[in-house]
Amino acid sequence: MKKAAILWVFLCTVPAWAGPDQGISTYPASFFADSRPATAYDMVSRLPGFSLDTGTSARGFAGTAGNVLVDGARPTAKTDDLSSILTRIPAASVDHIEVIHGGAPGIDMQGQTVVANVVRRKGASAAQTIVTGRTTYTGAGQWSPALGVEYHGQSGATSYELSLSRTSEVWDDSPGNGYRVVTAPGGAPVYDRAVRTGILRVGYALHGGITTPLWGGEWSNNLTLQNTDFPDGVRYYGGGGSRFDTITRLKNGEFGSHWQGLLGNFNLETLLLQRLGHEEDSDTSAAPGNSAAFLARNNTGETIARATLRYSLSPTLSLETGGEGAYNFLKGHSSFASNGAAIALPNANATVDERRGEVFASATWTAWPCGSSCCAS
Repeated sequence: MKKAAILWVFLCTVPAWAGPDQGISTYPASFFADSRPATAYDMVSRLPGFSLDTGTSARGFAGTAGNVLVDGARPTAKTDDLSSILTRIPAASVDHIEVIHGGAPGIDMQGQTVVANVVRRKGASAAQTIVTGRTTYTGAGQWSPALGVEYHGQSGATSYELSLSRTSEVWDDSPGNGYRVVTAPGGAPVYDRAVRTGILRVGYALHGGITTPLWGGEWSNNLTLQNTDFPDGVRYYGGGGSRFDTITRLKNGEFGSHWQGLLGNFNLETLLLQRLGHEEDSDTSAAPGNSAAFLARNNTGETIARATLRYSLSPTLSLETGGEGAYNFLKGHSSFASNGAAIALPNANATVDERRGEVFASATWTAWPCGSSCCAS
């Protein structure tokens, strides 16, 4: 009986700032004022009892969602991660944040039991420009600056955004100066001066988005272009000199289009997502009398189309059905050379493609809606 009583209190307790909708706790922008948030990410990070889930990187759209919505809809993006999306939303443009437990009419929970819905202010016409900058210095004497410029604007019911950034991130703390000791059989130890460089993720990113009314609903489109380099190198000065270099170059492009609106008593949501990627990997080494080079190149792509139809039979019972189709492909080529002579590799050229489809249906029933007479007891 004790466990049942504790569960009953959990289901029926709603914060004092909860809104009129069942199972929805509303946090106005003033709730976060003391912490002086700069972005929506800062605000979501301060939601009581809420932990941000940015989703997974699995193929397809279903099952990869995080637990944050923007204006009631999941962002139509995968390459552009949820943290980056929230960071680009200025705190000044957020009206309030809803924490939804269990479900709500017209909301796609994407398998999550609790989601946060960032609701932006409507009708604001003032443009906003945000400039950010920082720099990174490594022990090997490398300076790597990062700079970002964002522009947000709204004209009537149409909102738009554009951002351009140079990214720089240390993903390993080992660059710097050092030495190694090499002892040949029967020889004396030789000290080689060593310098390790790289260990920085350096790249550029361009993002643009627009949201506007269409056919009685809301239509949003976004485009993201990214390129990132992962260089890493070690130089040994002594014994004739030798070097080892690794670099990975990534190029990604993503376009997403999303429409959501009402068809009579039904809520219809459609989306189209196209992703393309290119990756080049190079591992080379050079020493007196010996050299090697391994090169690999991969092209990938993903196309997703999805439609979801929702209908609320009552305030406590809602139905959902829809379908999703996806196409993925990968084309790869690799090569290896030792001392300038090409060496054949097994499966050096590979092509893989996959077509998938699914239909789904679900029902959400709130057995004891919070806010009913049980909560008064």
